[in-house]
Order: sequence, then structure tokens, then C-alpha cells
Amino acid sequence: MILNLLRSQITVQREKIINNKIRGVKMQKFTPLIGRIFLSAIFLMSGLGKIANFSGTHQYMAAYGMPMTSLFLIGAIILDV
Repeated sequence: MILNLLRSQITVQREKIINNKIRGVKMQKFTPLIGRIFLSAIFLMSGLGKIANFSGTHQYMAAYGMPMTSLFLIGAIILDV
């Protein structure tokens, strides 16, 4: 009786471990995708910030003596977005 109870508990524990491993494998498939989405959000927000404050970003670049600021700013926006 006790032996059967222990066997059933062990079986239940094994099933829980196997189910957790299966869930972990399923989640590992989406982890790179989620990371890429978050990484792209950084660049997207940067580009949108440059678009929203185009003249401010242009002046900031010109203040540091950068030549052809309009051209480089448009290039930076294109690369960010």
C-alpha cells in the first residue's frame, strides 16, 4: 500500500518535471524573438525621437561642428527606423 503510494507520487513528480521541461523548450523558441523585438524598440524610439525633434537634433549636431548635418541626420533617422 505504502509502496504503491510512493510510486504514484514519484510518477506525478516525473510528469511535473517533464511538463516543465517541455514548457521551457517551448519558451526558448520565442526568447530570441522577444529579445530582437526589445532591441529593435531601442532603435525605433531613437529614430522617432530624432524625427519629432528634427531641428533640435540638427542644432545639437551642428553645435559639435559636424559638417553636412542635414544629410547625416537623415541618414541616422533612416538607419534607426
